[in-house]
Amino acid sequence: KTFDALEEERSRLAERLKMQPNAGYETKTARVINRDLNGWWQQIWVDLGREQGVRPGMGVIGRFGVVGRVREVYDQMSVIELVSSPRFRMAAQMQGDERPFVYRGMGLRFMMSPMGQVQALQPEMALKDNSPRMIVTTGLSGSFPEGLPIGALVDTRSWSEGGLLEGRVKLPDDL
Repeated sequence: KTFDALEEERSRLAERLKMQPNAGYETKTARVINRDLNGWWQQIWVDLGREQGVRPGMGVIGRFGVVGRVREVYDQMSVIELVSSPRFRMAAQMQGDERPFVYRGMGLRFMMSPMGQVQALQPEMALKDNSPRMIVTTGLSGSFPEGLPIGALVDTRSWSEGGLLEGRVKLPDDL
């Protein structure tokens, strides 16, 4: 794509994700150059690195929301740990509810949708009519602005004796 086409796509995504233009986050467009989606790693390599200003811990988003976080940086490439990785953790919240809880990836399984898990949900957050609810970023980590989509909460169940819940999060199929 040409630079103008990429800038137009970036502007469209920023508007769709309701990102403020001066929110303190930099926008960089990268190309995926390698994928490692086995049960252990859940990572991709992109063609931007230290020389382009990429640093470990930076958040990575795509057209559907959160993709992952920069884990390793080299001169001309970076390794991104995907939001589906069992090692990926972050604070999350339900769309429209400011109470945070813990999100973690559950990996990709052959011929199944990528999944995540949330823990420490308050009892009133239980799904009542099996209608999925959107899980979004909190803005607490500094890696992502508040309100970016992570995935859809598809079920909840009891997690602790204190009444807290855990649930499964369906991530976008094209992650």
